[in-house]
Formats: sequence, C-alpha cells, structure tokens
Amino acid sequence: MEYSLNDLTDLFNILIKELGLNIAIIGSVALYYNIGEKRFNEDLDLFIYKGSILEQEDKLREICYKKGWDFGLTEFGTPKITVRKDEYEIEIEIFENIYDFYIPQEIIERSRDIKIGDLIIKMILPEHYVVLKARTGSSKDIEKLSLIKDLVNERKLRLDLSIIRETVSYFEDEEKIIISRLRSVGINI
Repeated sequence: MEYSLNDLTDLFNILIKELGLNIAIIGSVALYYNIGEKRFNEDLDLFIYKGSILEQEDKLREICYKKGWDFGLTEFGTPKITVRKDEYEIEIEIFENIYDFYIPQEIIERSRDIKIGDLIIKMILPEHYVVLKARTGSSKDIEKLSLIKDLVNERKLRLDLSIIRETVSYFEDEEKIIISRLRSVGINI
C-alpha cells in the first residue's frame, strides 16, 4: 500500500477543482512528510477548512463510483474513500469540524503549503499533530505521542515548544488535560 502524495493528484484535483473545497493534510502522513518521508503506508487524513464535504457528499459518491473507488463513512459520518492505484489501495478519510471533531482555523492558517502537481495544499506542522493527538487522548494517541517523543530523542524530529504552547492555547477549555498528556510522554511545555 505504499504511496506518494503525487499518486493522489487525481483525488486532490476532484476535491479542490471540481468540488471547490480547500483541504489540509492532518494525520500521521503530515508528521512523516515533515521529517522527510515521501512514501507512506498510513491512511491519509484530510481536513476540509473551506466548503463542506457533507454538502458535496452525493457528488463525491458519484465520482467515486465512476472511478471505481469505494465510498464509505468515517465514525463522524464524513466520507471515507478507498482509491485504487495499480495493484494497491489507499484509504483516505475526510473530516471537517463536526460533532467532537474540531481543528481551529489558527492551525490551518499556521500550516505549511506544499505543492502537489499544480495544486497548493495545506499540511499541518508536527507540533499541531502532537497537540491534536494529546487533545484526543485515546490510548492509541498516547502511544503515538510516545513514538513521536522517540523520534525527537533520536534527533529525527525537532519540535518547537513555542508552537506547541501556542497550539495548546487554541483549546482554552482543555489546556490542562492536553499539557498533562504531553508531559506524560515526556513532552514538557
């Protein structure tokens, strides 16, 4: 299932040009891309920060059907697509601010721009990813934070603690628990 972001140019064009959505890469792919990886085994998580994937769901479902891609739903009721590329499949989950899923606009504004084909796509910073994982706080997320701390200890990843502090401040009501979870894995801010 190893893929590059360029393998998904067709999907990105559909989301941005046909459906008029602005997207950001938010999951572990963003973390690994920021440490220099160009090929990925993980599912791709996308966040819609302008427009609504829910309003475009029927159109996206139709496009997926025509392309031979599987269309389903995430636990939040947003689209989940399986793109077939040659002999492998790539899982893409698409999110927007709905129910308990929330990414502040400030994170998107402070994300980096990457170029894929002729498109510019936002990608969150590793520091944003760390805070989002700490906010969610599931055992799987805490385990991921421990792996990130290992990357820092191995000098494969550098985290800017001032960016982490700033990002935590976007979740005013949850600051204490986020900081506690970060400290539990040795990320002291």
